[in-house]
Amino acid sequence: MQRIHDEGHALCDHSAGHDVHMSDKPTSYAAAQINAPFEAIRTITGAPPRFYRGPGGNLSPFIVGEAHRLGMRILGWSVDTADYRKPGPDAIQNRAVENIHGGGIVLMHDGGGDRSQTVAQLPGLIDRLRAAGYSLVLP
Repeated sequence: MQRIHDEGHALCDHSAGHDVHMSDKPTSYAAAQINAPFEAIRTITGAPPRFYRGPGGNLSPFIVGEAHRLGMRILGWSVDTADYRKPGPDAIQNRAVENIHGGGIVLMHDGGGDRSQTVAQLPGLIDRLRAAGYSLVLP
């Protein structure tokens, strides 16, 4: 985590347990799910995460409020590459390119098992997006 931070990448809070049904649980549970990774990132790197992304996009007024209370902005996405289904590098890349628009956010995963397909297609995706006039920025 420290190396990722030191290299200038943004670490985001995505909950402690990736519970896509967190909004249906008690607020104390949701608060703990948000606060634990927030504190871990802040303790390890010395900087709090700037963004919170709800697992599966699941949010509630409480979850949004808790993220905001901690100073985080909510991060969503406009293109889901479905890379977690492992459809192959070409399918991941094509789904991103065919569905992107100005200001869009492409969702890809770096955890949850073998991500070699996601990683393999990234250089080509970046080249294609830049060739189409897009730039890669943090929100």
